[in-house]
Amino acid sequence: MNIEKWRRRLVLIATDVHIDGLEHDSEGLNLLKNQEVTIYPIKNSEEFEEKFTLLGGIMPQPGMLLLMSPYDDNTYVELSDARSLIAIEKASLTLRFCSLLGAKSVSVKNIKIVDKEKHQELNLDAEYNIISGSLKAQQAEIENLKNQINVNATFYGGNPDFDKAMRLLKSSRLHSDPFLKNLFEMVKESKETGNQIFELSQEVSLTHSLQKTFNLVASIKFPGGIVNSNYNSVTKEKIDIFLGLIIKF
Repeated sequence: MNIEKWRRRLVLIATDVHIDGLEHDSEGLNLLKNQEVTIYPIKNSEEFEEKFTLLGGIMPQPGMLLLMSPYDDNTYVELSDARSLIAIEKASLTLRFCSLLGAKSVSVKNIKIVDKEKHQELNLDAEYNIISGSLKAQQAEIENLKNQINVNATFYGGNPDFDKAMRLLKSSRLHSDPFLKNLFEMVKESKETGNQIFELSQEVSLTHSLQKTFNLVASIKFPGGIVNSNYNSVTKEKIDIFLGLIIKF
């Protein structure tokens, strides 16, 4: 499957019948012309699984809409689980980045889900396991996130490996994250000046990078029956997930 990266931001798994049917109505023709969407035949699913990683332990199924990870061109998530899985992926990358900068410990202070449209939020205090807030519909999601990313990592706190840390930022496109980029510069400068950072507390967005892909999905009119999930409701939600971290050096 040698398809340019920009042509497979979205991958729609479909049967031959559905693919043939796209040529017979205007929405189908527009979908075929969309240069950021690849229509992938289910009969070649084994080839897809050999080349790409699917987060969440899923297998390609007809009607499945897969989104490219913002952090890895060869990793995909199914639309309905994209927000939680990408949040977990960024949390893991952030932990790796902090370890490369020589952090002695990284702990989760809180996890917060914010609905920007409804002006509601749900907050989980990681230390006391207390959930508060008015966004009750997201309680199951925040509990799942707690189980996946509520880590308390301790390291020996060796010397920072700035080359590896920068390679990780660039390879995962995290160099565009203002906090992580500034943290890199702060640690580097502290080593040069001798003014060592001791502790830093910060709230990091885990899902902001998904918004452009959600906007792309929302802009497409899929023919009826070709996509399994209710893609409109997922992509129109203005929800962001934040992770409160305490980093000690």
